[in-house]
Amino acid sequence: MKYFENINDVNEYFKIESKHPLIDIRRYSDIIPLIPNKIEPIIFDFYKISFVKNFNGYLEYGKTKFSGINGVLYFVEPGQKYSCTSTRQWEGYQILIHPDIYKKYLSERS
Repeated sequence: MKYFENINDVNEYFKIESKHPLIDIRRYSDIIPLIPNKIEPIIFDFYKISFVKNFNGYLEYGKTKFSGINGVLYFVEPGQKYSCTSTRQWEGYQILIHPDIYKKYLSERS
């Protein structure tokens, strides 16, 4: 099982440039050649929000398995196991947010 402690670790794994250490927004079309149709179980230490079109398969996160036809919107929290399998390449967006962004930026305004 892969484990990614931070966003830079994910970007290094896929050999893409990190734009910011605490938040990363990508179109899947920019990184699709690097993402297989089947993603083995992964654990992130940050949040992942994905809007996916053309997805036809299964997502599993936590202990729950979901099927998606045409598209899905899903959220993964830090420490949650995630995996997926699709019969075709998907399109859409992913947002990765490290929890430290709340500590560093949002809590300073309180």
